[in-house]
Amino acid sequence: MPKLKVKVEPTDNCGEWRVIEYFVFMGVVVNVGQLTDGASVPWMLRWLIKVGGRLFTPSVIHDTGYRLGLFTKRKMDSIYYKAMVINGVPKWKRYLIYVGVVLFGHFSYRGKMYNKIKAIIYFKKKGEI
Repeated sequence: MPKLKVKVEPTDNCGEWRVIEYFVFMGVVVNVGQLTDGASVPWMLRWLIKVGGRLFTPSVIHDTGYRLGLFTKRKMDSIYYKAMVINGVPKWKRYLIYVGVVLFGHFSYRGKMYNKIKAIIYFKKKGEI
């Protein structure tokens, strides 16, 4: 049984979940209402790596960290690995997933600059800049 568990409910979209309870792990805040698909596993590897189970909460944490860009990519990948260890994801699977996010995660990572630009656009729309 996973030790870290974010509480979610299904949405009307197949494979999409909505967070229903605030969750924090190592400085990454998963807010109520956030949408997630769990682990973003390429379709050709889904026979080997399941999207849910012990991998679900670590993946939600990782996706949130990538989306918010509060930490460097390297730090977020490390937090993901630690969450997988806590949840009992088998070592071979953790390693495979970790290598995958290190090599290909830059396609999804939105770092601090992304959030600064997003904040500027937000405040300009509100007329505060």
